[in-house]
Amino acid sequence: MSEQEVKFVDKRGSDKPARQRFVIYPKCETCAHFENFVNAEGVATKTMLCVVDFPKTTAQISGQDENGNIMFSYSHGWPVVYPKQRCGRHQAREAN
Repeated sequence: MSEQEVKFVDKRGSDKPARQRFVIYPKCETCAHFENFVNAEGVATKTMLCVVDFPKTTAQISGQDENGNIMFSYSHGWPVVYPKQRCGRHQAREAN
């Protein structure tokens, strides 16, 4: 058997690799940037928002009209989130 055909490598006595550190990010409901949407009448709705960024506009092609013109649907605002989500953007020290 040649050296290229070795199937096992003996790692006894070799240095262990550095352990990888994991950061557990907060869930939206415990994050400082999680808010309930309040409508124009001042009533809190069941819609939950991530308010870390300014509102963004997104557009999506929603088809064509009878004349062949492309129609878009637009959305403006903060991203809608759910209490148990994790965004991965904020470290635990930034929450609360």
